[in-house]
Amino acid sequence: MKKMLCFVLLGLGNLLGKASAVAHFFDSWLSAASQTQELTIAKSRISSEITPSLDPCVEAKIQTKVLSGFVDREAKLLETYRSVASECMSPTAAYAPECVAQLEGEEAHQSRSPLIWLANCSEKTKTKTSDQDPSANVSVEPAAACAFAQAKVRRHANYSAAFREVSYLMRQSAENCHAAPLQCIKGLPLCMDQTSIMYCFKQCLQNGNYDHIKDSFTLLAALEQNGNVRLLNR
Repeated sequence: MKKMLCFVLLGLGNLLGKASAVAHFFDSWLSAASQTQELTIAKSRISSEITPSLDPCVEAKIQTKVLSGFVDREAKLLETYRSVASECMSPTAAYAPECVAQLEGEEAHQSRSPLIWLANCSEKTKTKTSDQDPSANVSVEPAAACAFAQAKVRRHANYSAAFREVSYLMRQSAENCHAAPLQCIKGLPLCMDQTSIMYCFKQCLQNGNYDHIKDSFTLLAALEQNGNVRLLNR
């Protein structure tokens, strides 16, 4: 998705072309999203990396730190999309659609606050547009921008809740690390798209594996080889 945003936005040649491309991005994103389950966290968000230790206590400590960063980031993204959704229908909306479309891009990700980044990006975009042609009307259909923002609110509300629960369970695992099987700690993110994260994790604690999750064998093959499961940063 990030690469698609870069290609779309870098290829804009003029103001009218920019508006058209951004509108097309919103339409394309919504069309693709409608073909998937909006409130499902894909297992493709998980990748494998080498663990510095096979000690469950060390692993739980590492994962707790990683997950706390995701919890914070998801909360900030949710706040930002809610802000966009609250004023998207206004003709004087403060946020430039071009910037909204880049909210999950690398530049925004590197910022401490996506909301502040969005405000700064929007201000620069509007200033640049005004300097180039004060009379130019660079607008995107409000309904498309609103639908995009609202879909993102639903999605990130789900992400945020899931990350909070997984983070909580990981902290509990860190406090009782010798009682939790190493594989259950490593694979806890696999539970993020299950109906009940708690039930999914408890099943692993009882059985020592995540075999109750469909395709878990394939997903955990890299874990057995490399020794760890990490959440991909979007």
